[in-house]
Amino acid sequence: MPDLPCAECGGKCCTYPAFTRVDLKRLLRAGIKIPAGTQQKRMPGYVILTRPNEKWCPFLAADGRCGIYEHRPKPCRAYGETPGLPCMVVDPEGAMRQAELRHRRLGGGFLAAAGWNL
Repeated sequence: MPDLPCAECGGKCCTYPAFTRVDLKRLLRAGIKIPAGTQQKRMPGYVILTRPNEKWCPFLAADGRCGIYEHRPKPCRAYGETPGLPCMVVDPEGAMRQAELRHRRLGGGFLAAAGWNL
């Protein structure tokens, strides 16, 4: 497992988080509620949750740490530990390269499919 600087980075990878049905059930079982005003975009197999009119995860705390770390969604658990999801702080070039590959492979990316134009 790589040594990731999550405590210092301020949540650079905490944008447009994708939650599966299992992830959402895990939150409910833990008594965690989705914050009021959270925007939701449904995709096949996922729902993307963001703060109103922002790209940030609604569970990202003011200090840049994950407010639901023990219950975070599967894609968040994979960051920095999966070859296709390198940490943006540890390997910024690799992260950009992978983002561009995903964007091309998905024909404009999942964000465009969800209705976001970046």
